[in-house]
Amino acid sequence: HIGVGGGLTSFAPVIPEPSGMASGSLFGASMASLGAANGDGAGDVAVGSPGAASAKGEVWILFFNDGGGGALSQLIENSPDLLSSASSLRVPGEQFGASLAAPGELDGNGTTDLVVGLPGRDGTTAGSTAAGSVAFLTLEADGTQTRPGVELNDAGGEIPTAFGLADSGTHTEFGRALAALDVEGDGDQEIFVGAAADRIETSAGIVWRLGLEDTYTDNLPDALGEK
Repeated sequence: HIGVGGGLTSFAPVIPEPSGMASGSLFGASMASLGAANGDGAGDVAVGSPGAASAKGEVWILFFNDGGGGALSQLIENSPDLLSSASSLRVPGEQFGASLAAPGELDGNGTTDLVVGLPGRDGTTAGSTAAGSVAFLTLEADGTQTRPGVELNDAGGEIPTAFGLADSGTHTEFGRALAALDVEGDGDQEIFVGAAADRIETSAGIVWRLGLEDTYTDNLPDALGEK
């Protein structure tokens, strides 16, 4: 549904899942604008399908042409080579693509990169079911990955209380929601990560503020190599 100036509205054709409409895929559950990712001047978008592949999850990169029509698409699957982390096994229920944010360029190759939530992903320690994690993906102009993504999870120790089981019995589900924002207007994007709880708080919910370049809020993995 597209709003038009003056209070009028019009309806545009729906955009179906490129691989075909699949029950339970939840295609469109999350979206993030990538700007003109392939450099053709037309806006492109990342779309999450966290229910696809038995809720392992997928992300589609959709490239639009000058007329606003979709021309090409690139699939990013939740596969064993998705991330550089040691815990590379991907299992049903991780919900890769449940949330998305595009913080700009992270690796200096001129393309907008992508942050993806996996709120259903188990942690690396006992009892950390659905601890959640966030994947930082650096993209080429065609939507493929420059290299395996970097994961922010319980293994790195950057945010010790963010992952696991809260005192209330609530699973943290880190990465349930994402947003990228230049809070201070200095050109440095920050990532806001929503979670069901942390290990200390109850199930009231919590938002983490992560700086990409601000030393005061930089809780990101050293392997990210942010610019």
